Amino acid sequence: MYLWTHQGNLAVGYVLVLCCCLLCCYVISRYTSPALDIGSVLALRAMAFEDTFGEVRIAEREISEGQFESAVLRLERFINLNSDAQATTLYATAVGESCELLVETHVRRGRMGKAEKTAELWTEILPRNYRAWYLLGKVRKERGDLSGATDAISKAFKLTLCIPEVTEEYLGLLADLNQYERILWVAKQYTRSASIASPRVEIFVGVGRSTSQRTVMTVVGLPVGHGKYYARFDTELMRGDDVITLPREVFEQASSDSSLFMMLRFSNLFAGCEIVNIKVRDADGDWNELGVSEFSVGSLQGEYSGAAVFKELRTQLMMEDVTGCEIFVTSPVFGLSDDCKRIIELAKANLE
Repeated sequence: MYLWTHQGNLAVGYVLVLCCCLLCCYVISRYTSPALDIGSVLALRAMAFEDTFGEVRIAEREISEGQFESAVLRLERFINLNSDAQATTLYATAVGESCELLVETHVRRGRMGKAEKTAELWTEILPRNYRAWYLLGKVRKERGDLSGATDAISKAFKLTLCIPEVTEEYLGLLADLNQYERILWVAKQYTRSASIASPRVEIFVGVGRSTSQRTVMTVVGLPVGHGKYYARFDTELMRGDDVITLPREVFEQASSDSSLFMMLRFSNLFAGCEIVNIKVRDADGDWNELGVSEFSVGSLQGEYSGAAVFKELRTQLMMEDVTGCEIFVTSPVFGLSDDCKRIIELAKANLE
């Protein structure tokens, strides 16, 4: 009060600075791309705002307890409030989860009309989300609208080309409509997409924060543990089981008294990718199996979306003790069912 009475201009300045800081916090939390959701941005989001997916989790709990109307109202309110979320933000992922949960709830209760409207709204908010188009097609099929279902599933297929559940649904609809030429085109695109859809990974290797820094962050609950990156390594992964091998040169660019930190950026995942195990080669050339449990692993984006997924690997190992690293990963191998193979063979026979 003294400051406001005797130093009015200074007090106004303080208020303006505070308002600007709050505005910056809101903008960073609301519109920051997942590509920047590391470090201080993630810490700011965690400190200043509620969990992005909080409303979705509450709605899930309400549905499990049979409180359907309350869950529906909660999800509808959340979707309406965040319908302008940019497609690359975590809020967009939360909106997608909300729409999917709302569609499933309406279908479960037999409200197919509302389920279709919700799915259509989802495609308007996030037109490049294949799950939105896929569920819209499924709902339309349940309502007997095969033409509308085919149109929606077609858009989902074009956004992915490689997801078995989408491809099989699309082939089934085309078979019902006797579109044999289209069936062969879909089969060809699906086969060619094996290499197109291979996951990729970028690995940033650097030094972690000091013990004192990590201790302070642990005490205050900051989800930040990385430091400066010294090297970047990228490669394409095979679907199924694969090994990411980091050469010795990657670990020779950091100071010897610093701990090892790695940040992995996976892209083109669609159906996910799991880190199974990690081996590190010491200065004597011996390989030591660490296991994922010995690392602090974090993921910052839903894995089914096809967007980038970030995983942090933090350890107490010193850089001078590491001369190589192997990261064992696995991702789903895509393959069509026998029914789909029969549809393709039938289409070939009808066009001969």
